[in-house]
Amino acid sequence: MNSYKQICPPYCGCIEEECYANWDADSDGTVTCSNCGKDYYSMPQYSFEGWQVEKICGDCREKESECFCEEEAE
Repeated sequence: MNSYKQICPPYCGCIEEECYANWDADSDGTVTCSNCGKDYYSMPQYSFEGWQVEKICGDCREKESECFCEEEAE
């Protein structure tokens, strides 16, 4: 079951507040419901949106969007 909110569906049906939701895709997915206190599985699902591609500055080695070398030279 996919949902846009973290819900305790197997037990009480409580919708978790975002501060209690499991946002860690590297976890084992086991969470404890803040309402009924029972454990259930909830794993965030993320979709791939593409790559951010930028040049790297030859002087400071930062991404072009974070480089301020040209501004300092002025």
